[in-house]
Order: sequence, then C-alpha cells, then structure tokens
Amino acid sequence: MAERKTSAERHAEAQFNKSFRADFPNASKAILDLHDWETTHIFNDIGRDQQVIQNLHKIRDFLSGKPEQHALSEFRIAVAAYFFEQFAFRFANLRLRVIGIIGKILSPEETFELLRVAFSDNKVCDAHMGLGQSHDGFKNPDGLLVSRQGRETVIRGVCEYTLQPIINPFGIGRKRRQLRVHESAKVVQSILQDSKRQIEIGQHLHSSNPDFPERLSGNLEGLLFVYVRPRIEHPSDQYSERMYRGNVHICASFKREQFYQVIDGLIKDTYR
Repeated sequence: MAERKTSAERHAEAQFNKSFRADFPNASKAILDLHDWETTHIFNDIGRDQQVIQNLHKIRDFLSGKPEQHALSEFRIAVAAYFFEQFAFRFANLRLRVIGIIGKILSPEETFELLRVAFSDNKVCDAHMGLGQSHDGFKNPDGLLVSRQGRETVIRGVCEYTLQPIINPFGIGRKRRQLRVHESAKVVQSILQDSKRQIEIGQHLHSSNPDFPERLSGNLEGLLFVYVRPRIEHPSDQYSERMYRGNVHICASFKREQFYQVIDGLIKDTYR
C-alpha cells in the first residue's frame, strides 16, 4: 500500500505545482520524483527568487546560441553548481535549527556583498560562467553563518557546498579540504583584524538585517565550518546532519545523480 502524504507534503507539492510546473515540466517532475517535501519546498522558494529568475534568462540566452557539446557540458556543470549553492544555504539554515545552532547563513549573493564591503579593492570575477560573482585574490566562502550575541553581531562560521559525494570531509584525504577550511577561516580573520573594516561590515549587516546589531564582534573563538553535500549509498552515510569537533556536516536527501536529473530537466525546459 502506498504511503499517505502528510498535509505538509501535500501543501508543498501544491504550491510547487502553481509556481513552477507550467514553465519547467521536466525539472518539476525530477524534483517531485525525489519524494521529499522539504526539498520540494526549497525548490519552490528558489523558483520565486528574483535573482534566480534573472539567471534563468541568462541560461535561456546561452542556450539560444546553440552552443557546441563541449561548451554545453561545461555550462551544465556551472548551472548545477549555481543551483546547488542556492539549495544548500536554504537547506543548511533549516538543518542548523534542528541541532540547535542559532543564526542565519547568508545567501551566496549576501556573502558576495559582504565580501565586497570588506575587500572593496579586489577585482570582481564571474563565477559559474556568469551566473554568480566572486572576488579575486582569495578563497571565497560559499556562505557565512552570522548570529546575534547580546549587543553584538558574530560571524560564527564559514560554509562550503559541494556536489562531490564525499562520505567524510574530515576523514581520509582531508588535507586538501582542511586547506579550504583554513583559507575560508583566513577570510574571516582578515575581516575581523581590521577595525575600520569591522565597523563597515557591522553597519552593512545591520542595514540589510536590523536584527543584527551594528557592532561586529572580533571574537573568532568557536568558528564553525558548515559543509553541505548530497548523500550516497553507504552504511556510514545514514544521517542528515552531525557535528564533529566544530564542524557541521549536512547531507541532502538526494544523491548527486538525482540532482543532475533536475538540472538536465531545467536545461531541457529552457532549451525548447
């Protein structure tokens, strides 16, 4: 007997159908085939994001040029990376609440703008073949975890999102990933070591979110590393989120191949 859907699942699917299905039938089917109402809800939210809508126009413009196969393959990877970032920061915000971590993970766009204030002299470069932006000269974190602590705003962590199905980013072969963590942490250290920059960042965060006090704390103690990736079929991979020595490891409900089915559906819908 088929399992009955909960009211939350039915509501998420109904909202999703209204906002997305008509324009993107193939992507919609791939998302609904994931059978996860939380994922469906997140994609529904992504589909309403004005920046994402603008980038869908960019995707359509690129595809209308009838790119060659190798260029299309590279673009597919860029589109997947862009949309996984959009998914990951929303998903991580939900999952952090489950394990009792209070704060807000800034979106990729909010993270970029914060880094623009902090490193105004650095050259701005395209990311994901023009779907995003990054700052030249240092490792850009995919996201920043920010929270309120008394009368101060605190940068509590840095975030990295990847579609690579690594079981344990802190286990075997961890040196390269530790370097990425170290480089991300150095960006936060750079922000906090400059008193003028610290004031400007605090004012920027407060202007975009009045819940954050203007004063930015210079405390780096307990800086978290938040890592988001797809799940894989492995006995040790049966969890949604876990903490380990100041690291938060979060797994999506879908596998990498399933996410690419969504992206392929999106490209097909946009290409027609």
